[in-house]
Amino acid sequence: MSLDIVIQGGIVVTMEPDVEPFAGTVAIQDGRIEAVWEGTDRREPACEHVNARDMIVLPGLVNGHVHGDVTVARGLGDDMTLFDQNAVLGSHNFFRDMLTPEDRFVSRQLTYIEAIKSGTTFLCENMFWSLGTDSLRAMREVGIRGALVEDARPDFLDPTMLMDGTEMAGFCDAARAEGFVPVVGSTAEEDYDEGLLRTIKGIAQRCDALVHTHLAETDWRLDRVKRDFNTTPVRYLHQNGFLEDWLIGSHAVWVDDEEVGLMAEGGVRVVNTPGAEMKIADGIAPVPKYLASGIRVGLGTDGALWNNCNDLFREMKALVLLHQIGSGIRSLNARQALEMATVGGASVFGLETEQGSISAGKRADVVLVDTAGAHLRPLRWRTPSNIVSNIVYCATGQDVHTVIIGGRPVVVARALQTLDENDVVAEAQAIGDRIAEAIT
Repeated sequence: MSLDIVIQGGIVVTMEPDVEPFAGTVAIQDGRIEAVWEGTDRREPACEHVNARDMIVLPGLVNGHVHGDVTVARGLGDDMTLFDQNAVLGSHNFFRDMLTPEDRFVSRQLTYIEAIKSGTTFLCENMFWSLGTDSLRAMREVGIRGALVEDARPDFLDPTMLMDGTEMAGFCDAARAEGFVPVVGSTAEEDYDEGLLRTIKGIAQRCDALVHTHLAETDWRLDRVKRDFNTTPVRYLHQNGFLEDWLIGSHAVWVDDEEVGLMAEGGVRVVNTPGAEMKIADGIAPVPKYLASGIRVGLGTDGALWNNCNDLFREMKALVLLHQIGSGIRSLNARQALEMATVGGASVFGLETEQGSISAGKRADVVLVDTAGAHLRPLRWRTPSNIVSNIVYCATGQDVHTVIIGGRPVVVARALQTLDENDVVAEAQAIGDRIAEAIT
């Protein structure tokens, strides 16, 4: 039998437990990993042989939290906290009044191109506003896989109006039919209401979908919940039966030790975005405590108003350095950061048996990182290995050479294969210029 693709000559980082990097071969058949083995001498018949010399072969990265609707506003949220942005950008509904659905479609595709070319193969889109099934088309055309958070509120600034359950179920069914993961978006902490949460939970259960919420993200939202309910966001959700294993809490910054225990007990999943947390001065989430308690933790970049880029390599480095200065030199290490960006991120979306590691039977989501540059040398895969260290501390998305998603090469020699990148960039530039001019 001839294989579809055989990748040989690279250093394979499988992300399987207790498996160290090795010089090896990855065989792909029918969109999945057929086999992985040490050694590069064995020549297997294949439709395509990929020479991975001077490459690190990684599982595709998982970006658990982006807001692609606002990528065309990159840089327009600088030097402001989220509280400041609500005051300044709220006057035009975070650019909604200036952006057509077609503009937001282009903005999302710009996001996905940036992400995929920097090694992300699965991305969770936290939509500001619905694009309906065009949300699926935006991902499909670029070639990325992902989760789509369809907000239960058609307008996130009006929590009193919720999407009809039948409409949400239709969206979830359409997403699953195309291989995407549907997620129901919940309300903001300043709009907490027991009946509202109960309704959102019912919608999600009807759709058999996960629920996403921005959780304990800022000190001012923490103070708001304390003022209104004499408790904290995590405890409020716990009291109202919302702190369960179908909940994804993004950020999760302002959480104490007891609440970490409640989250672990409920099976809550967490996506942390350390670059954004630093840039808008949110604070430092207790990520080491989440990991120690067994909570599923993934990594995200957030949107361009809060982080400005979608490069998970930069995010991994930021994560480790932030916690080493905040909690001690051995509080978090490079391997743990890489796990959060791969197997950890997959587990957040219930896909740990499908992706996140280079293992026989899993989806063939594979990234080749070019290590020929001076910034990635010397490179040692034998003991003492510095492979994972170089990935996290030295590499950036610009080093990604090849991206394979579901056995399909979508980036080859740093060039996108699915659509004309230049067309999207040109459209996004024009949109960005227009909105920047409108607010000055």
